[in-house]
Amino acid sequence: MKTPLDTPLITIVVAVLNAKATISRCIESIVSQTLASVELIVIDGASTDGTVEQITAYGNTINHFESGPDIGIYDAWNKALPHISGEWVLFLGSDDYLESHDVLAQAAVALQHVGSDTRIAYGRVRRVSAQTGGDDCTIGEPWEQASTRLWHHSPIPHQGTFHRSSLFRDHGPFDPSFKIAGDYEMLLRELKTHSATFIPDPPIISVMQQGGISTGGFSGLQILTELRRAQERHGHSHGAAFWLSAQIKALTRMLIGAVLGRKHGYAFIKLWRRICGAKTY
Repeated sequence: MKTPLDTPLITIVVAVLNAKATISRCIESIVSQTLASVELIVIDGASTDGTVEQITAYGNTINHFESGPDIGIYDAWNKALPHISGEWVLFLGSDDYLESHDVLAQAAVALQHVGSDTRIAYGRVRRVSAQTGGDDCTIGEPWEQASTRLWHHSPIPHQGTFHRSSLFRDHGPFDPSFKIAGDYEMLLRELKTHSATFIPDPPIISVMQQGGISTGGFSGLQILTELRRAQERHGHSHGAAFWLSAQIKALTRMLIGAVLGRKHGYAFIKLWRRICGAKTY
């Protein structure tokens, strides 16, 4: 796909820790993009499993690389912020990868048409099973629908979200005291007073492998605690009944996982959601 010469520079930030099995797939999906105006920053948390050797093998196709201890993914992303040159920034984990070789070329064209007062633009993300590689669901929907759930949970998948770099100049870095919901807390800083733009093309921005710290519902109680803390920080609080219901659902998922195991637990929850007519995002 040909793209205009004035397409914006897109920075991809990848945080990684001991991910020898997946980091090459992630990096390869970025360095093989047809879009020329791509910057890649990789922040490693002092891996000891051979991950660093795989990363350094890519040489100068990585614009900035550093390795050292951190206190989590948001701390790693913060280390990347001073090195970002792009107008737009996409943050990925080592288990994530871009959907196709021309996805950034398509996204760059769409980003040219995003209003200058909009600093969050996003598309869809496909979730796949770490065990089988099969699709679990696709998440991401137009802002008109997503915005109605902004104060319930994060309706925008970070693996498909482009942030204008000016966002961090105005709002500061991620809060590393969050372990799961730091991206959501950052979104609230901006979206409690501004809108986001949904990018329908390309159909899928990236692929998210299920099984990480924030996926599947089996870390649900920690997610709920962090969501509540982020919402209260920004002046919004649900009633006790809402949180009680959410905790019961999270505990139910954890119980299913304990009885059936993670793999079969995911399958059961997915089947139950389909039976109940739940949406796939």
